[in-house]
Amino acid sequence: FTEGQKSRMRALFDTGGARQSLLNSNGCGEGTTPTCDDGIQNGDEEGVDCGGSCPNPCPGCEDNEVTITINLDNYPEETSWTVTDSNGGTVASGGTYGSQPDGSTVVEVLCLVDGCYDFNIFDSYGDGICCAYGNGSYTVTDAGGNTLASGGNFGSSESTNFCFGGTSPVFGCTDPNAHNYDPNATDDDGSCQTCTDGTQNGDETGIDCGGSCPDACPTCDDGIQNGDETGVDCGGSCPDTCGGGGCSYVTIDDNNFDSGWGIWNDGGSDCRRSRRDAAYANSGQYCIRLRDNTSSSVMTTDNLNLASYDEITIDFTFIASSMENGEDFWLQASTNGGASYSTLISWASGSEFVNGQRYFPSVVITGTFTSNTRFRFRCDASNNSDFVYIDDVVISGCLNGNRESGESIFAEVIETESSESARIIESTENISDVKMFPNPTSGLMNVTFDIEETSEVQLIVTNITGQVIHSRDLQINAGEYKTEIDASGFGQGIFFLNIATKDGVITQKFVVVR
Repeated sequence: FTEGQKSRMRALFDTGGARQSLLNSNGCGEGTTPTCDDGIQNGDEEGVDCGGSCPNPCPGCEDNEVTITINLDNYPEETSWTVTDSNGGTVASGGTYGSQPDGSTVVEVLCLVDGCYDFNIFDSYGDGICCAYGNGSYTVTDAGGNTLASGGNFGSSESTNFCFGGTSPVFGCTDPNAHNYDPNATDDDGSCQTCTDGTQNGDETGIDCGGSCPDACPTCDDGIQNGDETGVDCGGSCPDTCGGGGCSYVTIDDNNFDSGWGIWNDGGSDCRRSRRDAAYANSGQYCIRLRDNTSSSVMTTDNLNLASYDEITIDFTFIASSMENGEDFWLQASTNGGASYSTLISWASGSEFVNGQRYFPSVVITGTFTSNTRFRFRCDASNNSDFVYIDDVVISGCLNGNRESGESIFAEVIETESSESARIIESTENISDVKMFPNPTSGLMNVTFDIEETSEVQLIVTNITGQVIHSRDLQINAGEYKTEIDASGFGQGIFFLNIATKDGVITQKFVVVR
């Protein structure tokens, strides 16, 4: 659920205590009797579904009795937990609790042999069980009432270690294949540095390669430039030559027009940069408005020295108003300083876009560029009341130097949808329906996707050169997963979110603006 959806649902269920009046002190409907097979200690039960009015006596615990008490928040269907031993094996689990009333209490009693354990609690939405949507909490106590773990205000998960039998855990890396394996460690603290963690560490000479890592180029399909690759999954030991000898992408220009025109130029009376168009800006208060079909219906770059580039990508966002069916606008290029232009791509109303909807095209332009290359957007509408508003234009390029000379420039739109479209490097059937919003972003970006089965997932953010700037290892339960990426420290430019499982990688592009 989004924050807005949660608020609406909370309002629907908040009926001034009328709902709570239907519950007796045992949490059961008025006039009903708690059952002896509902997995909850309620009524006069002395344990979970045993003792009191229940026919089954509660068995005694000859080892270590542990009581788990969870006061659920307003979304019990998001809460689950496990108890794992020192080897990572699950010895007990519970949830989710979608069948339980909001704000109700769940009690579980376990009997554990001597050893060390982790109590792990999860919230599938990622906002814990306290305090935005109910005052949920949890406690784990031993037979003497001593608290072994407690909390409630966490994100997606929280883990607490406890031991019985006088055993004190020794935290460290327990993976014998890791660079920093600690043979004395009894409990893994998540510090293991391996050849598959997406980070250059230990004695690695690159990301997950070199040094103790056996393969100089770990994979050619992981969505990361590593090993001796000269581009992302290409060049070096990989069979693909990256379009002719390797490719390194750099940002040439990035403008949201809040600080001025930058490398772009005002075409005249049918082109403007005005605060009055703030409602159509994607970020900030300014965008560029084009209208009509005159020679002044253009916005044009300065001469750009692109002679060393094999490929140019232009990312931008636009929204149109009052454009009639068939009216369009174009992206054009000139290799002779503006003496003549060729149309690379056109977007027509009614086929490529509809009025009032925002789009985020990404145009890949290949060919031979010159030292006085220009690009321009040109409107081709019928009158001054037909508008297209352009914002957040990012020009990036692939430096290569091994192209064939004389190749003509041509372009291809690789994304015409909004932020929900994904660029698939290697599909994985376990992950689907990936969404990122807002995109472009200047700070927190929401990420949601569906996962078919519980899996280990790695989220890796790379820049356009393939450098890893953020990574996160997760254990995700089947269903819809929601999280946030904080892009406030990434800098301005183009980035890729790689969602990796053992079955493959899905990569999606996003733009950070300032």
